Amino acid sequence: MLNMPDNVREALSFLGKIQLFEAFVDQQEKQITEYSRNFDQYIEQYSVEKYAYPGMGKDEEGIYIDQVNHISGISEEDYDLQSIFTELMPTYQRRSILITLFSTFEVALKNLLFAHAETIGRSFNVKKSKEQKNISVLEHWLNQAMDFGMELQPTDTSIDIFADIHCLRLVRNSFVHDDGMKPNSELKGYIQRNPHLNTNGSQITMESKYVIYAASRLKIFAETLIRECLKTRSMKTTATT
Repeated sequence: MLNMPDNVREALSFLGKIQLFEAFVDQQEKQITEYSRNFDQYIEQYSVEKYAYPGMGKDEEGIYIDQVNHISGISEEDYDLQSIFTELMPTYQRRSILITLFSTFEVALKNLLFAHAETIGRSFNVKKSKEQKNISVLEHWLNQAMDFGMELQPTDTSIDIFADIHCLRLVRNSFVHDDGMKPNSELKGYIQRNPHLNTNGSQITMESKYVIYAASRLKIFAETLIRECLKTRSMKTTATT
């Protein structure tokens, strides 16, 4: 372990972070399921004064004390509590996890490519040139990885990992910048192909399994990077013997 090259160490760290996210997502979904199943036990009540006239459920006109159901101060008189807290809010939670997952992936990839470039005596350019304005920064990074000689295709050749990562980025960006509203034609095509994504009107909706799917795809990519970094180590060992 002490003699482990920096690029291999970063690749293993990359994989470890994705595995932690997988475990976290699994635990979050269990908590959401448990919360939804026992939702009624989380409802509390507070007392309010209300003025009522005959015919409003009271026999006489006057001030009455009424009990109002609420969750952390959010009243059932203003919102459908069960729908809000067991359907809408978990959706926002999953979005947050997806956004954080992809941000973690980008940082881990950047750190790995810096380490790998140093290991092979190359330089890694984080920023794009003016001539590369038509590609994303992520695509720029992946192009450099291939220029370093890294074969980024997973062992399972049926997986188009580049298309997966590109579309994950589109979904993340849509949630961050547009609240998932009005996806473009490319994103609409991806939504139609992915069983865990849908649209409600003009807004992207995401099933719980999509975050798990995203993490699994990034884990496959991390494992591919480990394979490539270990190749570099193997080549160096062979060259010195």
